[in-house]
Amino acid sequence: MTFPFYNDTYEVDTTPLKEWEVRKRSQHAEIAKYADDYRKKTNFDKYARRGMKIHNVVQTAKPTDQVSRIFLGMTRSVEDRAHEQMTEGDPAFSFAPRGPSDSKKVLIWEKLIENMLSDCNYHAHQNLAFRDLIALGSMVFEQYCDYPTKTTLVPNSQYESGYEEVIIRDYSRPQIGIRQVNPLDAWRNPNITDPTSVPSCWKRDIFSWNQFAQDFGRAELCNDEPKYKNCMKIQKGTHVAVFTYQDEITGEYVKYAYGFGNEQDGYMDTAPELSCVQTAIPICYKPLKIHEIRENGIVKRSDGLNIPGMCSLRWGTYFDQYDQNFRGTHSVHGMGLPQRIEAEDMTMQTIFNINIDNFRWSQAVALNYQGNNSDSYL
Repeated sequence: MTFPFYNDTYEVDTTPLKEWEVRKRSQHAEIAKYADDYRKKTNFDKYARRGMKIHNVVQTAKPTDQVSRIFLGMTRSVEDRAHEQMTEGDPAFSFAPRGPSDSKKVLIWEKLIENMLSDCNYHAHQNLAFRDLIALGSMVFEQYCDYPTKTTLVPNSQYESGYEEVIIRDYSRPQIGIRQVNPLDAWRNPNITDPTSVPSCWKRDIFSWNQFAQDFGRAELCNDEPKYKNCMKIQKGTHVAVFTYQDEITGEYVKYAYGFGNEQDGYMDTAPELSCVQTAIPICYKPLKIHEIRENGIVKRSDGLNIPGMCSLRWGTYFDQYDQNFRGTHSVHGMGLPQRIEAEDMTMQTIFNINIDNFRWSQAVALNYQGNNSDSYL
């Protein structure tokens, strides 16, 4: 049965999940809870949203505004200048050859990486990522390997509409590449010994129902089996949140799907929290490291995420900050420019208010009058 689009008939599969799927979901929901708790304790979300408002030059001229009107324009100007300098050009790839025979391979690898970055429109993702880095304090990149498909209508008189839905490979979308991820849609394990290490992580993607149907519900393996399971168990909504969990320690690569919303192809102002994993439907459970699947000694296909078995998300931070418990550990979520120069804003507001007060008092004239007694003289 082909997974239906939003306006097609859809009946939820009510058969219960397997016992091991429920057990794994419970374990992963607990991990998700503490990952979310840690990020909230760092106040990253609070300052990230404040950074977004400053970036959008949002100011209502009310006393409750968190940034002065004078400082607002200056902060955005500094942001733009920093962004221009940091995004000039594209990154180059190279490696140190281990032997003389490897030297000639450097040019080949450089051109291959250059072609891959061009195909995945990396420069556009780089611009978005560095905006996040400066305004929010963190940027997240994801290395991906997809097999994008699309549905096309082929003339066929046997169908009521006169056309048959056929799923084909979508060559307009890249199969491998690097893309920017919203830092508020990514959670990282803070227990690290190396600043670049990502022992485990979570990622949230929001798809319209039709997008989910195409990329997940209708995805198939090379042997025509469904690539994702339990898709028909998802509660129908106009959107689907997909939570991806990757763990280098346990070697797990898991996806959970959660249907929500009532605005078809609309923009959802709020997204399901990470805590929704505890009621979401597991649609993928695979090894993080790629393994070959053999039948009678013949390799049929591979299964897993990538060859080294590493998390595909990588973080970058702008200004460093310590964790809020001040135990001496550094936060894995950085500090953005608006948060970093908050002290300067307070100083400017103080100086501005003092100058206003001095001007006001310099124009004041003290009254001199004769009182009824010695205590009432001015």
